[in-house]
Amino acid sequence: MKKNVLIATQNVGKQKEFEQALSNYFDHFHSLKSINDVDEVIEDGSSYKDNAHLKATYFYHKYQMPVIADDSGLEVIALDNYPGIYSARIGNNDTERRQLILNKLKHHTIREAWMITHITYIDDTGIYDFYHRVQGKISILPRGNNGFGYDPIFIPHGSDKTFAEMAPSDKLEQSHRGIAIKKLLAFLKEKKR
Repeated sequence: MKKNVLIATQNVGKQKEFEQALSNYFDHFHSLKSINDVDEVIEDGSSYKDNAHLKATYFYHKYQMPVIADDSGLEVIALDNYPGIYSARIGNNDTERRQLILNKLKHHTIREAWMITHITYIDDTGIYDFYHRVQGKISILPRGNNGFGYDPIFIPHGSDKTFAEMAPSDKLEQSHRGIAIKKLLAFLKEKKR
């Protein structure tokens, strides 16, 4: 039987990452774009988990197929973990969002930060959660043309490259979302037994 899944995001970059990481498990990926669904789920939860649950359950009930949703964010230590769960809602686009963070950090020497993701998977057996966070720092200037969101300004610990300077496969190995997806994949394989 073919395994279908809906990735509940309008973000093309996220969609690609999920498809790349899970292509050996699912036979067919649906995206909100591919099914022309422009519904915006109000992400008014108080945590990444709440917001991922809101999206996953909404689209599961709407389409009655397995759904993967995530909520991710950047937390900058010197800015009291700003922007956190509001990471996608500050500024009007990715470039503006990155510049807002760089401007706020202009006079800070401590540039430590976290990239965090919470993935929710839902199917007819239940709702399951996968979380990961990666420590790193904010670069002085945006660097790299790969990735999306805050990738051009986030350098994970142990690397001298921003996520946007990495090849997509290298980013998946090290990123918050990539590692959380690995946890999801391990769970799905175990569940299938």
